[in-house]
Amino acid sequence: IKQRNESCDVYKKAGRNELLENETKEIEVISFFLPKQLNEEEYFSRKAMLIRSLQEWIAPMELDYLVTLTFKNEDISEIKARSALKLFIIRLNKRLFGNRPKSKVSLLPFQEKNYVKGIHFHIMVKIPVGFCPIEIQIAIKDSWISLKEHGYASFKATNEYGEHMWFLPIYDNQRLTKYVTKQAKNSSFDNLVVEHIHIYK
Repeated sequence: IKQRNESCDVYKKAGRNELLENETKEIEVISFFLPKQLNEEEYFSRKAMLIRSLQEWIAPMELDYLVTLTFKNEDISEIKARSALKLFIIRLNKRLFGNRPKSKVSLLPFQEKNYVKGIHFHIMVKIPVGFCPIEIQIAIKDSWISLKEHGYASFKATNEYGEHMWFLPIYDNQRLTKYVTKQAKNSSFDNLVVEHIHIYK
């Protein structure tokens, strides 16, 4: 649309009325099929509504921990990062459940990117029945560092309570949902890694 509007300005200045009319009509047709552009108020209103919907969807899952996984290469591509996440999930389930294909860890992964860590993942995890948190923590760490792409950064830091910053209990579901969706764009949750959602009862 932007290029076509620029063309309209050129045709108008050159007095090419026939070309200007054709370009204007094409803009009208294309605009009809394009999604409506949201103003700032509509954007934040829609995002707030989607966050509430996501909170309502997540709440019954009773997810227990927020896991943060980083990469040693801050410039890793999104495709490679998501491939590593897929392999990590396979190895984690294999480590915990062996050859029981119907047994899997429930998790909800979100992708984030910043200038410090590059691409990294925040994953909301439910502790499977029959396991304790420390077992899952060890299995997650070992499964992640078995990948050549893994990073160590988040494994060492602890908070004032002695909890590992990369493996934190979920106390406030609503606040956490806002945190993990803070980088969502276009008022939709495009940072939720849909292809790797695993929710099991």
